[in-house]
Amino acid sequence: AVHFALSIVHVLASCFTGPIDPLADAQEALANGERRSALYFVDQAIDSNPADLLARMVACDAALALANPDRAISEYGRIAESDSQYSLARAKLAEAQLMGNYLVSAGKTIETLTMDNPTAFIAAIGYQFALGEPDAGYALLDEGLKKYENDPRLITIDAERLWTQGKADAAFARLEPALAIEPPVAQAHLFAGQLELTFRNATAAQDHFEKVLSVRPMHQTAMLAMAAIARDSGDTTAAGNWIDKANDAGPYHTIVLLYAAKMDYDADDLPRAFALLEKAPPAFSGQPEFVRLRGLIDARRDQHAMAALSLGNYVDQTGGDVLTRQLLARSLGEEGKLK
Repeated sequence: AVHFALSIVHVLASCFTGPIDPLADAQEALANGERRSALYFVDQAIDSNPADLLARMVACDAALALANPDRAISEYGRIAESDSQYSLARAKLAEAQLMGNYLVSAGKTIETLTMDNPTAFIAAIGYQFALGEPDAGYALLDEGLKKYENDPRLITIDAERLWTQGKADAAFARLEPALAIEPPVAQAHLFAGQLELTFRNATAAQDHFEKVLSVRPMHQTAMLAMAAIARDSGDTTAAGNWIDKANDAGPYHTIVLLYAAKMDYDADDLPRAFALLEKAPPAFSGQPEFVRLRGLIDARRDQHAMAALSLGNYVDQTGGDVLTRQLLARSLGEEGKLK
């Protein structure tokens, strides 16, 4: 009995000594899609050896996967110019800055890139798209594909270009090599899921979005897509759960706000729908879809003066649709302004 007790003590003691190789455990967790565990282990590795370059890079990748660009930016900023991974780290720093919407900082970082890795091209392309300069972005894409023709993220952007040109079959075909890669490439499967939704292939789309979430568990766009699929299938509970997860994944994203507000409007929870719209940043609250939904809410609440204002703005911006034009006419009539 004594020997058994001693053996149990030794086993229990070993359980609390922490990982023998926290960096290896972090890399394994990252490969398995366990991003939070990866950060836990890599923090231990960094505490043990703050100069460990690989640990810093793993921490950055885990932070990006968890939609935490500020942590990634902090870690990338600690990688010295003399380090072997400096060029890649700078490219990933630009990606993190773009993710955090720090466009000015991203532009300055991109100016320093040596363009000697695919990530540098992806960051530079993303920056041009963020500036509203797709032609410049696609020129960089062509340059990147000449050097890195098999990079899955560059292939995905190329497939997106084909789609914008109305070449659906070519876009699917172009995407195939990126979809075959394991572990899944989040960008490729996100776009594939969006394509499948366009063709109303909900089951196939869901498979792709699940693969996105297997490697990027905090990906808000994928969560919103899952919410849309659940909602379209009539499962409003699952849809609401996905919306909540998207909200928990980080700061309120404008798309999350709009989609959640639409769901509340459809459920006739008008106070909550309105409250969500009020959280939209000023730069987005005037966008057509926000203006339209605000007008629909006001019309349903019989606040016709406000409804007429919002719906009128929406019709002026976009030409409107049958529903908004009908509701606009009704609200104008109620206000005695329809001749």
